[in-house]
Amino acid sequence: MRILREWMSRAALVGLLVVLAGCGGGDSTSGETDHSSATATASGLEPNHGGRIVELSGDFDAELVVMEGGMAFVYLYDPDGKPVPYEGKQVWLKVMTPDGKTQELELEGMGTGAGAHFMTPLDGEMLNHVLEEGAYSADITVETDTGTQNGNIDIEL
Repeated sequence: MRILREWMSRAALVGLLVVLAGCGGGDSTSGETDHSSATATASGLEPNHGGRIVELSGDFDAELVVMEGGMAFVYLYDPDGKPVPYEGKQVWLKVMTPDGKTQELELEGMGTGAGAHFMTPLDGEMLNHVLEEGAYSADITVETDTGTQNGNIDIEL
């Protein structure tokens, strides 16, 4: 019985995280909120964590997930859509609102396999400002020993 309760608690938590991760993504061309946030890239990569795919300038694509509480996650994928380990990489996120307010963050790598990711919280003041503005742009920079890759996405809430 205890194992069943633990499993149900974990399943409920995962369900809540998926719902929260999907919120806040919008279709930047129509201005409508897209609660599914499933946006495939030209390569056909679809988000595995309810976020937005950001095509980077090199061998990786990134998935950006920003939770309602402001925790930002970046997941990296190789050209075949497989998760990329965080070791040997540094990731930065620059969040910009339409009125020019900016926050730059270095994300911390953690996890293994499909759970390998980078994460950091947005500043509370910046999160509130993003919500007030109703939109933001995100620049993702990934640095490895073989070079730097960049990508950008515009998101309307």
